[in-house]
Amino acid sequence: MFRNFFFVLLGFAFIGDLYFIIVGNQENRLFTKSLLMPLLFFGYFLESKKQNFKINKIFGLGLVLSFSGDFFLLYNWGFLVGLGSFLL
Repeated sequence: MFRNFFFVLLGFAFIGDLYFIIVGNQENRLFTKSLLMPLLFFGYFLESKKQNFKINKIFGLGLVLSFSGDFFLLYNWGFLVGLGSFLL
């Protein structure tokens, strides 16, 4: 039940982000874009918590760095920091 609710929430966040891209509303997109990566991070560990592979930890670190890269790229001052987060 919780799993289904989570994927519906992720779908709404994704559709909301696409809607704000099409409409051009950057203020609300700051919220939806910042919400996508933590939801993906949580969903990944929700699905893979039964397995304890090293790749899960590496993939989780990649999702955290992707979130920080997305977050910093939302602002004009954060280009180099965001790019560095993606390159790590």
